[in-house]
Amino acid sequence: MTTAEIESVLSEDLRHLLDTAEQAGTVRHAELAEVLEPLELNEVEQEALQRELEQRGIDVVEEEKAPEKAPDPLPPPVYETTTDALQLFLREAGRHPLLTAAQEVELAKRIERGDMQAKQRMIQSNLRLVVSIAKNYRNQGLPFLDLIQEGTLGLIRAVEKFDWRRGFKFST
Repeated sequence: MTTAEIESVLSEDLRHLLDTAEQAGTVRHAELAEVLEPLELNEVEQEALQRELEQRGIDVVEEEKAPEKAPDPLPPPVYETTTDALQLFLREAGRHPLLTAAQEVELAKRIERGDMQAKQRMIQSNLRLVVSIAKNYRNQGLPFLDLIQEGTLGLIRAVEKFDWRRGFKFST
């Protein structure tokens, strides 16, 4: 039996079931039996239907798979309070996402037009770089916070002088 002949035999309910099952990739045996019972298909028609299921990539399953249980929601974050300036700074620096090269160019253009929020975002997004560089100069006679402070001042100057037209990424 060809696909066209199968289509002529199929009821509207069976067509709908096959279309839905094709999207899901499976059909429950009980659903298929319920739709097929009134059709009283002969052996040739049943074989043709089986081939149609295989061609469409539909697996007949005994039971519908139980939907996966949604993962338990994460417990609310526990916020630690600290008065340590270094911890506060590091936490704040880590909150801001790093910028892509395209975002840096966009912010640099806005900074040229005098947008202070763009300048602030550029600075905040690069504070991690300051901390990273300051770590290299630890234990050389200056407190870590002083290194970070000087690095931040340098970052501010660099943001003001950054020329996006040269094609460099800001951090280089």
